[in-house]
Amino acid sequence: MRSLALRSGRRFGLVLLLFGLAACARPRPTAPAQVGSGSGAAAFSAVTTATPGPPVPSPTPVVGLPAADTYLAAQTAAGRFSGAVLVARDGRVLLEKAYGLADRESGLPNTPQTRYHIASLTKQFTAMAILQLQERGKLQVTDRITNYLPNCPATWRDITIDELLTHTSGLADYFSLDGIDALLVQPVTPAQVVDLFRDRPLLFAPGSSCTYSNSGYVLLGEIIERVSGESYASVIQRNILAPLGMESTSYGALCPPGACAVGYETAWRRAPNVDLSLAYAAGGLCSTVEDLYRWDQALYTTRLCSQQSLDAMFSPRVRVAENVAYAYGWVVRNVSGRRRIAHSGLLYGFSAIIARFPDQRVTIIMLSNLEDAPLTGYVDVLAGQVFQ
Repeated sequence: MRSLALRSGRRFGLVLLLFGLAACARPRPTAPAQVGSGSGAAAFSAVTTATPGPPVPSPTPVVGLPAADTYLAAQTAAGRFSGAVLVARDGRVLLEKAYGLADRESGLPNTPQTRYHIASLTKQFTAMAILQLQERGKLQVTDRITNYLPNCPATWRDITIDELLTHTSGLADYFSLDGIDALLVQPVTPAQVVDLFRDRPLLFAPGSSCTYSNSGYVLLGEIIERVSGESYASVIQRNILAPLGMESTSYGALCPPGACAVGYETAWRRAPNVDLSLAYAAGGLCSTVEDLYRWDQALYTTRLCSQQSLDAMFSPRVRVAENVAYAYGWVVRNVSGRRRIAHSGLLYGFSAIIARFPDQRVTIIMLSNLEDAPLTGYVDVLAGQVFQ
């Protein structure tokens, strides 16, 4: 039997391949102008003036795209999809519906309120927390990580926060390393995860190339904790989830019985249970399509951060293929002449994707408890239905 570690690259570390991304190169960035106007003494406090999030759609399925609904129902019947979908345009939900079973053993159906592991979609929340800290004068993305992480190996001395955000640090992806098997099914600390790759040689000089690395986002989580003085979960909860009313989103699989979907490798085989502490700031969040729609709508506003920070988050920073670039926790590409800002996620038994066409105000969110569901292909089909 193959070890879980050998299989984990497909299940978590190679998520960017879903967007056709490969190794990339770029010059080291020059220091940008400081984002925001916070002083060094500014407190990293919870947002207290946020207005409520967009209305949560009715539990009654919304089917404004009947051809898409028919297509997804057929894919579900064929054993290729199981999960929930939300498609919106100009702030109006066009399709919100769930398909298949959240728990095949008990016959529990998926619903739009079912919670799923969102895997690498977590990275965009981690990036937002970093940008919020920057606005408060607590750090700069051009800072070296050694300013915030004590006892770093000598090989890390030139790595910047920006390079962690853009997968250009040269750090090996810990999900592909020996030793991960022993950490899969029990709670672990970030320090235990870092120990997996701390003494590994860099794959390349920082800033000289690009390889998708969950390790970088683990270090970002540690930086967030050290700079804020709070746990990663607390920072995300107080400064993003609570202000937006994302009550069904949490770090780790903490939800009432029956609220979380069970993950499956295929339509017939249950996936192994994995403790989400192993994914940490790289992939440890659970959410629903409705909560991610709240997140999407907030990104059209300055409720969480300034427009300057939003522009920084979505700006292409590392060119990885023709018309494809990586930003801060997002992949930016041109699709049929339209700008698409998206990211996918893959973790034992679960797959996820959020695709935003901001110029047309179109969003497609798909969360699945079927690991091999081809969500990127489904997004293309759904986008075709919206834009026809």
